[in-house]
Amino acid sequence: MLLSITIKLIVGLIGIVIITRVLGKKEMSQVTPFDFVYALILGGIIEESLYDEKTSIWFVLYAL
Repeated sequence: MLLSITIKLIVGLIGIVIITRVLGKKEMSQVTPFDFVYALILGGIIEESLYDEKTSIWFVLYAL
């Protein structure tokens, strides 16, 4: 169980870092309310999938 949580956490964090890098600094400085809601939803999906044993790593990757 701990290994599953660790893998999901690492994949989620790497995915968020990649999305942030792709958007770039200029885009990140112009965050709209829609972008903020997107970030909250993405964080919620990753958070919920961490502790749910039925959720696989593929779900986290698909959500990203």
